[in-house]
Amino acid sequence: MDSRIAVLLAGLVVGAVAGGLAVAATQSPQSGVSVPSMGTTAATGCLSGDEPRAWVGQTSVDAGEYRAVYLQNYSFTHDTPNLAVRGDLTEASDGRWELALTTEAETPTKEVPDDCQPRTTVSASAALPPEFETLTVTLDGDEIVVIEHSGKQPAFRYLNESSR
Repeated sequence: MDSRIAVLLAGLVVGAVAGGLAVAATQSPQSGVSVPSMGTTAATGCLSGDEPRAWVGQTSVDAGEYRAVYLQNYSFTHDTPNLAVRGDLTEASDGRWELALTTEAETPTKEVPDDCQPRTTVSASAALPPEFETLTVTLDGDEIVVIEHSGKQPAFRYLNESSR
């Protein structure tokens, strides 16, 4: 009776392992990224003249699931010392996406030192469907850049102007 239980347990273990491997082999990998989705970060300080260059880029398609598109180090000056930046990603038409960044003065405001020109640097990323055509990024309604699908290859470039 002990040998039958051992054979039964061994059969259950082998069956569970084989079944788990079969399920893992037939399922496509999941990235955990929602498509479409986006995120933004912003930091405000004083204009120094040493701001990093703004750039845009996109990765190659990640296992056919999505395309990561980036806007990094985009700086602009303003008069308000406390500024909030929010983003909204929408599909304007088939394959044409818009990332609308909007600014809003935060309260309570603090005094701006005499020797400081407030400057905010924004970075944003979006996970788009792999077949997207363009991503237009705007700031308070003004176009910053249009990023066109680069085919299968990743693509990165600096923006001509890093401030508005």
